[in-house]
Amino acid sequence: MLRELAPLALSLVLVAGVAHASDGRLEINQSCVATGCFPGDAVGFPVETQAATSYVLTSNLVVPTAATNAITLAAQATLDLNGFSISGVTSCTGTPVTSCTPTAAQGQGMGVYAESRATIRNGTIRKVAGFGIAGGGGLHIDSVLIEEAGGDGIYLNYSSDGPEGHLIQNCRIVRNGGSGIFNSGGSGGVGALITGNVILGNKNAGYSGFRALLTNNTFARNTGPGTSGSGGSPNAIGGNSFLFNNGGNDQPQTGTEVQIAPNLCGVDTTCP
Repeated sequence: MLRELAPLALSLVLVAGVAHASDGRLEINQSCVATGCFPGDAVGFPVETQAATSYVLTSNLVVPTAATNAITLAAQATLDLNGFSISGVTSCTGTPVTSCTPTAAQGQGMGVYAESRATIRNGTIRKVAGFGIAGGGGLHIDSVLIEEAGGDGIYLNYSSDGPEGHLIQNCRIVRNGGSGIFNSGGSGGVGALITGNVILGNKNAGYSGFRALLTNNTFARNTGPGTSGSGGSPNAIGGNSFLFNNGGNDQPQTGTEVQIAPNLCGVDTTCP
């Protein structure tokens, strides 16, 4: 009988090592990074997740180097930052930003790399050396402060498995070393909705990309224009405020966009 119970006891010990929040979400915190936070997650950064699973931060995460990615979020997974932060070793100077040190090579130093149709919400990503958040098609990013990342605050890529469908809402994207949001779009990328965000003081444009709908955002004091769509692939804009971008209110505040509702562009409603 004791021999029969031993495997069961061992399995209970292993399960007990995985922390679950009261609602069943898997917990991520600084302590568990040292041992692996759950099955399939190797020791150390980045924390590696599983598809279509919910995760919650239960402490701040601090990455040790400019090349360290904090979390890899699998397709259709959800990460609740839960009011906590992911932070790194980078500092940016100026508003708008003039420089960030240190920065990271492409694909390194990211706060969260998210695969297609993942969700990130409710917390802060600051001072990472690469992108604050980057990932594939159909990301949903809600109520996240992204500041002083060495690269773009948010880097949106296209997905080979369907339309993009990105939704970025209620975020503050402030003083990053690239664009506030960069949307690569792919060949024929469509479907991004950017709404209710404050995008301020970034080294390049506030939003760099095309074929998106941008509504009710504030773009202020970015080195480039607030938005940078082109005549062949314009963005639709309405209800946004564009202030002191591109060197001042007397400079073009947007690219060649389609205005679907009035916008404040400097001191009037004439954009660019």
